[in-house]
Amino acid sequence: MIDALRYETVRVRTIASTYWTLALGLAFCGLVALGFGLDSRGTDLPPALATLLLTGGGESLPFPVLGLPVALLGVLSTAHEYRYGTIFPTLTAIPQRSLVLAAKVLVVASVAAAAAVVSVLLCWSIGSIARGEPLPIAVEPIPVVLVGYVVLVVLYGVLGVALGQLTRAIPVATVIILASPLIIEPVITALSGLGAVSWLADAVPYLPFGAGMRLLTAGLTPASGELLGRWAGGAVFGVFVGVLLGLGWLLFKRRDA
Repeated sequence: MIDALRYETVRVRTIASTYWTLALGLAFCGLVALGFGLDSRGTDLPPALATLLLTGGGESLPFPVLGLPVALLGVLSTAHEYRYGTIFPTLTAIPQRSLVLAAKVLVVASVAAAAAVVSVLLCWSIGSIARGEPLPIAVEPIPVVLVGYVVLVVLYGVLGVALGQLTRAIPVATVIILASPLIIEPVITALSGLGAVSWLADAVPYLPFGAGMRLLTAGLTPASGELLGRWAGGAVFGVFVGVLLGLGWLLFKRRDA
């Protein structure tokens, strides 16, 4: 396992896409923090609203801003191997396929967690400068939202690994990650309001990407019995990611390289 982790760590560190993908995600988070900070300058900022600044948009968006670049990093960690044929020397050096996939998941998850922490520090710094005063960091619900944010970003990274392994195609996996929270789930939610398919309303709270965003809830969304709680929503998204990763592992074990 140590050799597999070392191999994957070197691979991630030595390809340019790792750096420009993360840099792009952090830049977008910084821009969001700058916008929120300037807009709220000279006004009281409730802790719940501060979470939007600290997490690059938080629950106001259909997905975490940093989640998409981190998911792309996960996609590249697996689908790149098939695009450029490096999967053959990888499996020659480490023939245990389970170790190869586990190493990719662990390395991507670690990078995702580190990137999430860096993004919070970046947003706090930019937001504090833009507002002209330090942002609160230890006032509820900020700490629990920040923990949920790190968990959600890590899950997005693992999701990228799973979809990259399942599809073996960077464009297909990327489209799935983008289309699901931006098109598919909003369409299902809209259709649930129609009488003919009103039964969809029972499934809406369990749509995985929407459920995952509950990890970032700070009480800004009106309370509703139809919405899952923070950790229940995170669990739904986690199970979704776990199922996809399990399918990817099974296919990786059975398919030709």
